[in-house]
Amino acid sequence: MRYGRILALSVVLATLGATGAPTPSTPPAGAAGGGAPTIGGTTVLRGQTEPAAKVEVPSAVRGVLAEMNVKEGQTVHRGQQLARVDDDGQKQRVAFERVAAEATAEIRYAENQVEFAALELKRFLEVAQNSGPTAMITVPPLEIKQKELALNQAKVAVEGAKDKQKQAIARLREEELTLERMTIRSPIEGQVLAVKKQAGEMTDDGPVVIVVQTSRLNAIFYPAKDLFGKIVVGDKVGLELEGVKRDGVVAAVDPIIDPASQIFRVKVEVDNADGKLAAGVTAVWRRE
Repeated sequence: MRYGRILALSVVLATLGATGAPTPSTPPAGAAGGGAPTIGGTTVLRGQTEPAAKVEVPSAVRGVLAEMNVKEGQTVHRGQQLARVDDDGQKQRVAFERVAAEATAEIRYAENQVEFAALELKRFLEVAQNSGPTAMITVPPLEIKQKELALNQAKVAVEGAKDKQKQAIARLREEELTLERMTIRSPIEGQVLAVKKQAGEMTDDGPVVIVVQTSRLNAIFYPAKDLFGKIVVGDKVGLELEGVKRDGVVAAVDPIIDPASQIFRVKVEVDNADGKLAAGVTAVWRRE
């Protein structure tokens, strides 16, 4: 009986402990702004910095990586080559389609046929104009009609040849775009955070390289709801980041207050062109 009471009490205590623990979605008090303390009329908000941009760069084309051109920690520029998928076969397809796109023999032949048909029609019309009741040669109207039809057909053949060339040019451009996509380039200025694939490996839906932009940082805060409406996009604020003071600008204020934690999200942009600040450090915002 005593053992049963102890077991029941243990279950009750465990239940209370689970209920009282903060949920993962609620920032711990003071760590990210929730339950921010007020000291001498100054509200102290604590947040965390993150890169202004983080891009998981994939390969747009499936294939084997021929080369990896960057290393982790390397600074890269927008448009810089990060890696390249083996493109030997694609270059051959581009060369093949270029021959078809630049070919003009069929068009020239069709244009010569138009010229020939026009001369034939002109000759028949001249004969017809000179023919009369006493002429030795007469041209039946049906033959003139046939010559007119031959001229029209020749003109249609020219248009058809030109359409074929346009289609070949379109196929060439499609193959050229595929070839361009086989070179993986950085979409932003930043640093290589991680290299996920190496030369010789097959690309898939996952990233090949992860690039982050830290020349600007975002400091994320979670103020209590009583500050909602008092923080406005464009506000200039002073921050302390690991002992370094920096000015920031409020870039975004969430329009929704979390019903469970009664806080809302604020993003402050901080210039880090000198690279002295690291993403992931604590940011302190003292509001008078």
